[in-house]
Amino acid sequence: MAAFARAILLILITFLVHFSSTQNGFVYDDNVHIQSSTVAPTEENIKEVFLRPMYPGNLYRPMVTLSYMFTHKYYELDPYYYHLSNVILHTATAFLLFCLLGLFLTSNYAFLVSLLFAVHPVTAEVVANVSGRAEILAAFFGFLSLLFYLGGDFRKIPLILSLPLGTLFLAAAFLSKESALVFPLLYILLRTFSEGRRYIRSAALPLVAFAFLIPLYLYFRFEFLDIRTLSIPYIDNPLAALEPSERIHKAILLLGKYLALLLFPIQLSSDYSFAHLTPDAIAIASTTEWNVAAFLVGVFGLCSFTYLWNREEFPFFCMWFFLSFVVTANIFFPIGTIFAERLAYLPAIGAVGALVTLFAFLLPSYAAQLLVVLFVAVFSYKTYIAEQYWKSDETLVARQITVSPNSARTLFNYGIYLRNKGDFDQAKEQFESALHIHGEYAEATYGLATIAVHNDNNELAKEKLEQALAMNPDYLPANTMLGRIFLVEEKTDDAKKNFLYAYGRDSRNEEALLGLLAVSLREKNLEMAELWYRRLERLPSTHREFLRLQKLLKDFKAGKLDPPVADESIPEDDDHVQTTTDQDTTQNEQDQPLTIENPNEAGS
Repeated sequence: MAAFARAILLILITFLVHFSSTQNGFVYDDNVHIQSSTVAPTEENIKEVFLRPMYPGNLYRPMVTLSYMFTHKYYELDPYYYHLSNVILHTATAFLLFCLLGLFLTSNYAFLVSLLFAVHPVTAEVVANVSGRAEILAAFFGFLSLLFYLGGDFRKIPLILSLPLGTLFLAAAFLSKESALVFPLLYILLRTFSEGRRYIRSAALPLVAFAFLIPLYLYFRFEFLDIRTLSIPYIDNPLAALEPSERIHKAILLLGKYLALLLFPIQLSSDYSFAHLTPDAIAIASTTEWNVAAFLVGVFGLCSFTYLWNREEFPFFCMWFFLSFVVTANIFFPIGTIFAERLAYLPAIGAVGALVTLFAFLLPSYAAQLLVVLFVAVFSYKTYIAEQYWKSDETLVARQITVSPNSARTLFNYGIYLRNKGDFDQAKEQFESALHIHGEYAEATYGLATIAVHNDNNELAKEKLEQALAMNPDYLPANTMLGRIFLVEEKTDDAKKNFLYAYGRDSRNEEALLGLLAVSLREKNLEMAELWYRRLERLPSTHREFLRLQKLLKDFKAGKLDPPVADESIPEDDDHVQTTTDQDTTQNEQDQPLTIENPNEAGS
C-alpha cells in the first residue's frame, strides 16, 4: 500500500472512530473554559488573551482560548462544532505523526504506530472532552515544529523557512500547554535516531532557538500566573506533600501504571485524585498490579538506556515514552495532579511504538500486522465506549461513581448532580462523605453551604462558607456567596470586602463583578456602577441577575432608584460543579463553577 493510501486510511479511521463524540454536550471544565471565551475575537480581546492567564486565572494557554473564541464567533455555543473541532484536530495530529515517523521508519511501520495512537482509548478523554483540546493543540503544533526543524536539517525545506516556521510552531505549542516543553527533547531524540550523536553540532540553529524560546516562554508564564501565590491541593496531588526522594520513588512507580494503562487499557477513569490514588497505595509494589507496573517501567527504563549505544526502534520508542513525561511525571518537580489519562496522550506514542516493534521482532511480518490490526479493532471499540461516558455530566458521574467510589472528588460531583436534580438530602450525604474522606475539602464544605441556603438557613450557610475559606482562602465561590449573603443582610461593607477579594484574584469573575455592581448601586455610586457594568459587558455576562441590575442602573441614571438593590434571597448556586484538575505544572487550577443547564456537564 502506497504512503498516500495509508495516509488517507489513517485519516478516515481516526475520524470515524472519534466522530460519535460530536454528539456529546459540554462536560466538566468545558463550561468554565468555553463560557469564559465567548467574547468577540477583536484586536483588543486577542491582545488580552496573550497578556492574561486563561480563565479561571492560573493557566497560561492563549492558543486554546483563541480556538474557543473563533469557534464561538461562527457557531456560538453549539457543542457539536466544538467537539467536531477536536475530532478534526486529533485526526490532523495523527496524520502529522505519520509524516514525522515516515522520515525515519518505513511507511507501513509509521502507519501502524500512528493508527494505534490515533484510536488508543486514552485519547478518548482528550478528544471527547472539549477542554482536552489543550493536549491536542500542543501535539499538533509540536509535530509541525519538528517537521519543519527536521526538514531544514535534512535540506528538504530551505533553512530560511524551516527555522522561523519551526520556532513559530514550537511557540504555539508552548502557548497551548506547558507539557509542550518536551518537544525540544523529542527533536534531539529524533535527530540522534536518524543521524547519530555526531550530527548534533549540525543542529546548532534549532538548539539556539530552543535556548531563546524556552526562557522567554517561562518568563511570560511566571509573569502572568504569579506562581509564587499558587499551591497544589493535597486532594489533587498527594505526592506534592512528600519529601523529594519519596515523591520520586512513587512517581516512577506511577510511570509503570501509565505503561500498564497504555498497553492494557482495561478500565479507564477521569478521576485519579485522593483517595482513588494515595501515596500509601503506591508505597510498596506488593500487589500484582504494582508488581506489573514496576516490571514494565524497569524494562522500558533499561531499554531506553541502551538507546545510547543501540539506536534501534524499540529503545527509541522507550525513550520517547520517558521524555514525553519529563514535565508531567512528578519526578523533577510536583505538578497539579497525581495521575491523569490526558497526560498520557503524547507518551502513548512511545508505548504503542514499542508494542509494534516488539510484534515485528517476535512474529513473522504477516502475523505482526494481523496482531496490530486486532489491537486497532479492540482499541477502537474501547475508545467508542469511553467517549460515550463523556456525553453528559449525568453519564460521566454515573460512570465515575462505579470506578472511583472512594474518590472525594467523585463523591462531590455526584452530590452536585443530585443537588441539581433537586435531591438535596442525598446531595448532602455525598458532600459529607467527601469530607469524611478528605476533611480539608473546601469545595465539599461549600456544597453543604449551598444546601443550607436552599433550606433558608443563612447562619449555617455562613458558618460553612467561613469553614471553606479557612481551608482555602482563595476558593472564590465561597467568597462571592458570602458576599451575597452579607448584601442581603445589608452588611454592604462586608459584602464589598468579599467581592473585591474575589475580583482581585480573578478580574473575570462574573459573580464578583455582579456583586460589586450591586454594592455600587446600593451605595448610589454611579461612577463605580458604570465601571463594573462595562467590565461585565466585556465578558459578556449571561447571568440571569445581569438584566435586573442593568435595569436598576438605567433607573439610577434616570434618577429613580427607589427599590432595594439586593434580592431578598440568596442564589442556591445550582450551577456549581467541581472542575477538572487540569494542573499539569507547578500551579493549581482553582475549582470554579460550571453551568449545568440540564444538568448535562460535570467536572474531572
